[in-house]
Amino acid sequence: MSFGAFGEPHVRDRDHDEHRIHRDAEHHQCERPAEHLPIGERRHEADRDENELASRIQALGADRSRLADELDGSLVKSRRLERANREIAERLDAAIGTIRSVLDAGES
Repeated sequence: MSFGAFGEPHVRDRDHDEHRIHRDAEHHQCERPAEHLPIGERRHEADRDENELASRIQALGADRSRLADELDGSLVKSRRLERANREIAERLDAAIGTIRSVLDAGES
């Protein structure tokens, strides 16, 4: 803080201090502990918190169900692809065997 010729704070510093005091007072009012709130207001806040928590739990449950359905669908698709892969590998092996036997017959 700077002072003028007669020891008084500069006007700019006083304005800054008043602003800081006002801001601090507002900050403390916003952060009143719950025990200082009236009982009805505390109950309302608790109900609101409980409803918000219930909404979050419900949303998590819905997400879990959706993810479980997607996982089930992915597992079915994966099994179908594995089965198709095995069938194709068997057909390729059979075709390769046929081609080899035709080539061997042609060489003899």
